[in-house]
Amino acid sequence: MSELEQQLTTLGFFRCHRSYLVNLQQIAELISYSRNSYTLILKNKSKLPLSRGKLTDLKALINF
Repeated sequence: MSELEQQLTTLGFFRCHRSYLVNLQQIAELISYSRNSYTLILKNKSKLPLSRGKLTDLKALINF
């Protein structure tokens, strides 16, 4: 998975969880369910978990 992540990072993908790579252009919303629990909602209405450690990386990428 790490090798695939390295190849796809330059194409606009982000590893939001240890089991998920997501296309940044497909993210519609970031929802906080509690202080430490986040979910990404994609444009096709799919939901993906966001690791606590990846939140700051994602915010930096999307200029939040």
